Amino acid sequence: VTEEIDRLPAGLSDDLLATLAEALSNVGRHATAGSASVTVEQRSGSLSLVVVDNGRGMPAGPNPGHGLSNILWRAANHGGRCTWRPADGGGTVMEGQVPVPIAGP
Repeated sequence: VTEEIDRLPAGLSDDLLATLAEALSNVGRHATAGSASVTVEQRSGSLSLVVVDNGRGMPAGPNPGHGLSNILWRAANHGGRCTWRPADGGGTVMEGQVPVPIAGP
């Protein structure tokens, strides 16, 4: 976590934790990774979650099972998005971002 996260809208913190749990579960079950890193950052009216692993990467046409579908649904439910791409040097990068209203003073 890069800095303190402002109060999040109702349900977003639960969905953030559920998404993180699902992403790490997928790394543990499918990636054959030796390590993974997690970054949570809030800035410029958005909250981002990035999970990077050094595993074998995703197949070219991944079949979005329940885990990936749930991650996509949670992001869309908050007006956001989630993508996956190959990591530099091998592995996978999952990037999720949702808009978050900027907290007032």
